[in-house]
Amino acid sequence: MDSRTEILNSCLTEFRNTPEANTLVYYCSRETRLSFDERMAITRSMEKAFSPMFLQLKSESPSLSESDLVYCALVASGMSPVVIADCISISKDSLRMRKIRVKEKLSLSWAELLFPESDVAGATKNATKKCDNNVAQHVSRASEPAIPLQQNQSNAKVMETKNVTFGQAVKSGIKNCFRFTGRASRSEFWYFILFYAIILSAVAILGPFILHILRSFYSLY
Repeated sequence: MDSRTEILNSCLTEFRNTPEANTLVYYCSRETRLSFDERMAITRSMEKAFSPMFLQLKSESPSLSESDLVYCALVASGMSPVVIADCISISKDSLRMRKIRVKEKLSLSWAELLFPESDVAGATKNATKKCDNNVAQHVSRASEPAIPLQQNQSNAKVMETKNVTFGQAVKSGIKNCFRFTGRASRSEFWYFILFYAIILSAVAILGPFILHILRSFYSLY
């Protein structure tokens, strides 16, 4: 067993004993998607448990982002594409592109280890056998009764929100401008940014003219 496999096995063992690992194992038994708080907890837990692997990956592939590292940890943990996509808040199509980009950034040894099903030249099965056994033990716990999960209903509701129109986004943004919990949908966020840019541009262009008119008005008195 080489050093990379030892590092990965050690990280998997540590993460498997965390509450966040249970959240992922029982994902399919729940009716709602992961909340924002659960995603943050999973990310923090993985950053801690997989820190030795992250350091090794960054030293060999400096172009990997923090999100790429979390993605690698989820893949190494044996999570399905559906679970991985929800954990990092991207679509299935984006997940396929992420896999391609990450594999291009990884060194050959890590690409073979994390993606043994790929057609990377010289891939070996022996290097990942023990990792696969650890993943199998982890996933087999899904047959146990599901543990209670602390769900954030407001976040789950937002994640299920469909695309909104420009007017709806502006109305919702103004209504919730002092609300600091929950998440907006992607279309709602960018429509409100567009509205903000329009208002800012209008003030920048018309402001001097309005100021000039007001000064002329007051100079008459």
